[in-house]
Amino acid sequence: MLNNYSIGIALMAVLLVAGCTSQTPSYSSEPTKQGSDVQNTPAEPEATVQTIGQIYAMAKNWDADQPVDGLEVTLNPEDRDGKPVHAEGTATAKLTEQIIDYNTYGDFAAHDGNVLGTWSNVKVTKDNYDFMGATVRFNYDDIKYVPGDPGLTGKTGKLELTFTTPDGKSFQASESSIVLNGYS
Repeated sequence: MLNNYSIGIALMAVLLVAGCTSQTPSYSSEPTKQGSDVQNTPAEPEATVQTIGQIYAMAKNWDADQPVDGLEVTLNPEDRDGKPVHAEGTATAKLTEQIIDYNTYGDFAAHDGNVLGTWSNVKVTKDNYDFMGATVRFNYDDIKYVPGDPGLTGKTGKLELTFTTPDGKSFQASESSIVLNGYS
């Protein structure tokens, strides 16, 4: 009488033998084409931007002094299949103070406050891209509050961004609840 252990061993032996009888790989004896013998195949057309998948914005300090210098924003242009496209272009942005009202039940609603700053024609080149997308910086020098000023402490903002490609197509994205003076 065979037990389950014996059946398992027999089954493994059959599978092992069957796996060892795989076909031998074949090799081509045709020489590799080189130089003028290589047939030119048409290049795949460059993907075009169809949308901005997402933007990520964070207050950053990019020099040696203490206060936050501005917003570092990563944007992700995508083609029609949702794949990243390393497209050049320009970014325009508007930063608005985000005001949050709480009711007695702890619920909240956010609405836009004053415009804190705008930036236009910030160049986005292929050098701006890494595995996350294109990173651009929007310096606080041009906004109403001085970096490090208590005016930004504890405030959150909403960034509305427009990315324009060289062919004139524009794509919008936004991010809310950005801590404007960084994290302590």
